[in-house]
Amino acid sequence: MVAMPKQGDVIKIDAEPHVGREMGGRSPETGNNQRSMIVWTNSGYNAKTQLVGGMMVSTGDYAKRTPHLAIRNEPDSHIYGNIVTWQVISYDFVKRHGRIVGHVSDGLLRTLLTKVHQIYSFPE
Repeated sequence: MVAMPKQGDVIKIDAEPHVGREMGGRSPETGNNQRSMIVWTNSGYNAKTQLVGGMMVSTGDYAKRTPHLAIRNEPDSHIYGNIVTWQVISYDFVKRHGRIVGHVSDGLLRTLLTKVHQIYSFPE
């Protein structure tokens, strides 16, 4: 049985093929199709559905553009780059060969959960 990630875990997951406005750019032909993603869904959801919701991390240079959030000085995350905060994606963790590679700080997780709340808060 595969260990499912917890909220705040950093995972690598097969994110290709991508379509439309989805973040992509990996090359499945060369075996480079995994992307880093920070999980925002909770452990219960992840275990019950085997899906994970999260935000991708890009190594592209987005330092001066919003809504990307730089990830720096997160020693337990084992990644660096820019979190794509405008795109919240769900993937099948098992079928897309997900693996846990790190964890973000509580402070960064709170920031990301605030962003998720802003995305899903529809005006009345």
